[in-house]
Amino acid sequence: MSTEAQRFIYENIDSIGLLEALLFLSSDPSKPWTCSALARELRNNPNSVANYLERLTAMKLVRQLPPGEEFVFDESSELKGVVGELAGLYKMQRHKLIELIYSPLKKARDFSEAFLLPSQKGKKEEDNG
Repeated sequence: MSTEAQRFIYENIDSIGLLEALLFLSSDPSKPWTCSALARELRNNPNSVANYLERLTAMKLVRQLPPGEEFVFDESSELKGVVGELAGLYKMQRHKLIELIYSPLKKARDFSEAFLLPSQKGKKEEDNG
């Protein structure tokens, strides 16, 4: 797995459901999905899927089509290659992605960052950028 893919998972993906929603949408970028249809297809809670779509849209990986009820994978995303790599890994080595998503080190980092003040979070992003 590339360093870029590891970093993407580490920084953006906190559940297998979010990853599965992203990979499913990217598997057929021309097909639009409503939240409820995607929830049925993924066999997931519609509220969870709505949250996933909101987050993926904020990451500019998914875009909402007018009038706002359907979503598609954004093929112009700079992360298209990373998503493709993750799709291949998900098929062949799903356990590695699950381990990375739920790793104790990631959870510890997420927990410690919850106590940062907003001004500290911005500084941390600048230091990493």
